[in-house]
Amino acid sequence: MKQLFLCRKKQLLFHLLTTIVLSALMVINAIVIEQIASVTKMNELLIVTMGTIIFLVLQSLSYFFQQYYTERLVQILMNDIRLIIFRNLKNKPGFMISQKMQDQYLSTLTSKLNIVEQSFLVQLFWGIYLISQFFVALILAMKINLLLSFFVLVLTIPQILVPIFSRKSLTKNKQEVSKIIDLYVAEVDDYLVGSETWRIFNKRDTFFKKLQLVSNKVKDTEIKEAKTLNIVGVLNKIFSDFLYFGTWLLGAYFIISGQLTLSLLVGFTQIVSSISFPLNSATGTMSEIIGGFEVFKEVIVSSGTSLYTEPIFTLNDNAVSFVDVDYHVGKKVILQKFTYDFKSQKRYLVIGESGSGKTSLFRLIFNEASPINGEVMRSEKVAYVPQEPHIFKGTLIENITLFSIDICEEHLNSIIKMLYLEPLKDMKLSSKTVSGGEKSRIALARALYSQAEFLVVDELSSALDKETQREIEQMLLNSDLNFIYATHKYDEAFVSNFDQIIEMPILTEIIE
Repeated sequence: MKQLFLCRKKQLLFHLLTTIVLSALMVINAIVIEQIASVTKMNELLIVTMGTIIFLVLQSLSYFFQQYYTERLVQILMNDIRLIIFRNLKNKPGFMISQKMQDQYLSTLTSKLNIVEQSFLVQLFWGIYLISQFFVALILAMKINLLLSFFVLVLTIPQILVPIFSRKSLTKNKQEVSKIIDLYVAEVDDYLVGSETWRIFNKRDTFFKKLQLVSNKVKDTEIKEAKTLNIVGVLNKIFSDFLYFGTWLLGAYFIISGQLTLSLLVGFTQIVSSISFPLNSATGTMSEIIGGFEVFKEVIVSSGTSLYTEPIFTLNDNAVSFVDVDYHVGKKVILQKFTYDFKSQKRYLVIGESGSGKTSLFRLIFNEASPINGEVMRSEKVAYVPQEPHIFKGTLIENITLFSIDICEEHLNSIIKMLYLEPLKDMKLSSKTVSGGEKSRIALARALYSQAEFLVVDELSSALDKETQREIEQMLLNSDLNFIYATHKYDEAFVSNFDQIIEMPILTEIIE
């Protein structure tokens, strides 16, 4: 958090200045009211009226600017937080981002960041305004009457102590509510995902009672929090009333003793309202900030910072190297003490039945899976053509260049023509609008456009018709590129085009 605010210290200092100015203008209301209350002649009323109008215009302009700048600063900080999350996500290797983690990131970037914005940042800046108003009002009160201000300050002590002593209970309740809400969300997600199971086994009532139980826990926890907040609120009201009426009673004494005029007392009680209001608001504001800060810490910690560095080397004799690699999927052994160098000047055919681990082998190469033991290294000039490529929402050119700004149009157009992708050129694409064959060709176009010197191509036959498959395979074979090609459909003529054949072993069970 400290680093986040330090990066914006100039904007924060300017915000503090605008907040102090607005606080002063809001508190000066008391002086304007005191001036109005002291008017005794018509010509004085005219001057006071004009002065009041000018003052209200200045106050309104200050209010607009401070509110606008606060909202602007909140959005700047929210953007900084999002960029921190995106940067950390960018640096994480693929094997660290499971489907569960993807869901967590989505939740963080939507609902949790909304809590950070509304309950932490907005309330934090509101709290700064309240503190500023309190001290400005206190200073002005002392200037009007030091002795009366001293008595007022004594009467504010209970209001100051209430949020201090209630902080621990408020924090505990807020944390309990946060935990039970997380549990509730997890239970509902489990309920929805597993709906087919509990319907088939006719366990509707069992699972309904399970959800009812966690829903009741949410209710009880939130009622407990509401009870604490209301107790604190009532105490604040009692002490606030003591402050307000105590000020009038003390003021009456000062008027009787000739130390204060009625108009000054009217103005002074208005200042007391500016002292009392921040104290009344302190409990609710502090509770929101505490809850929001807990979510903020969770957001920053959960996004993490990856210190992982991919083992990448410059393309030389080896394009990819496996060293004593063990890898399992579930209870199936895919690789065991696997050591192999894929030479950059050779072509490799990886064969095996569907599900034999060919895709797992390639995911290891590109760090989308992590070996249990051993090391996998690849050259920076190796590109991947996956079995199930993702098509981003955008144009064909954006998908092939992966949204690059500088585009080599001649190179790009030759690839589009070579892979018969011209019909897609003027379309808006997504994974839902293109066929499996078109996806594979776009994935291959990406690899070719990247000017990779070695390709890893996974199961083109699974998404292409036979004719298109043969055309693309022949294009690869006729090119200057070397590659690893995986397939479960092949013949002797096709096999003869490769320097090395790697047959994936029959999967074995892990021995417990």
